[in-house]
Amino acid sequence: MSRKTSPNPLEHEHVPPRYLPNLHKYRYSGSDSSIIGNYIMQHWWSNVVKLVPKSVAPNALTLAGFFVSLSSTILIAYYMFAENGVYPPFVWYYAAWALFTYQTLDAMDGKQARRTLSSSPMGELFDHGCDAFFTPMCQFNICAMFSLQGRAGCYFFLIVCSGMFFTIWEQFSTTTLAMGYINGPTDGILLTCGCFILTGMHGTTWWLEEFQNPFVFAIAEKELVIGSARDLLYLFTIIAAIGTVLTNFVHVFVTSESSRGVGKAVKALVPLLAVIASMIFVVEEFPDILSRFPYVL
Repeated sequence: MSRKTSPNPLEHEHVPPRYLPNLHKYRYSGSDSSIIGNYIMQHWWSNVVKLVPKSVAPNALTLAGFFVSLSSTILIAYYMFAENGVYPPFVWYYAAWALFTYQTLDAMDGKQARRTLSSSPMGELFDHGCDAFFTPMCQFNICAMFSLQGRAGCYFFLIVCSGMFFTIWEQFSTTTLAMGYINGPTDGILLTCGCFILTGMHGTTWWLEEFQNPFVFAIAEKELVIGSARDLLYLFTIIAAIGTVLTNFVHVFVTSESSRGVGKAVKALVPLLAVIASMIFVVEEFPDILSRFPYVL
């Protein structure tokens, strides 16, 4: 089997034959310590997947969840750009339903694969690939809900997406996908669904209403003022993402004896750091780009 090379992204390229044996060697290893996930959501996912016929391919569930999540982003983008950011309540109720449906289908595809004895490395790659495309779309929805644009919106994108990509980097480096007691795929998505529902009830301006008694923190001789619900959740997101990334680094370098090695881990990290650095450079050096095209990055 020869490899086809073409600049056309729609033209299929085969995996080089010398790499095919690695697919048979690969075994998925993962752990999810989420309290809500293990004690509540697992019961929901395990019962719902029983309603799916075994003739349905696991990748079909993955793809269906991706398209459902994509539909909510398209709907929100329409009202943002065509209706000047005036959103009917149903937009946010639909966004909450779509996100919850995505989470459910994303959790069900692996269970369906085990039910049908069709688990494969390519199925996991497809799952992670859809997750990678889904993550920035979900952050677009959140930025629209919080009226985050420009520099604030861009850094929100960077922070949340970095949390996911550093987790995948940890999986590559340690061969295990480990998620903590509070994590994005379970708890973060449920929190976001709740925020979408609140937005449907109160509107996007509700997040900007100032607290009567704002929280003021002194950091490095500067004051950090948390004056609205949006500010509070923004701060929570930053803390959660930083905690996730630090945990990823600890797992990689503490378990390096049983992983691919520190050298390969660092080498795999270089492209991600280069992308993050380049985006920060563009944001800081060319702020007019974000004022003209708030979500281009």
